Amino acid sequence: MGGTVGLYRDGRMVRAGTADEARDLPVIGTWGFAFIVRVAERAFVDHKPVVR
Repeated sequence: MGGTVGLYRDGRMVRAGTADEARDLPVIGTWGFAFIVRVAERAFVDHKPVVR
């Protein structure tokens, strides 16, 4: 999918995953900071509705 694959414990990144771990472990997607900024700008700067 791209980007860094991290291994997390108790909600904190412990380390970057190896190529084997990235391939074999389940993936949970998250929103990055840039995505949240774009949503906020659309809603509060451009005054456009947030699409669900």
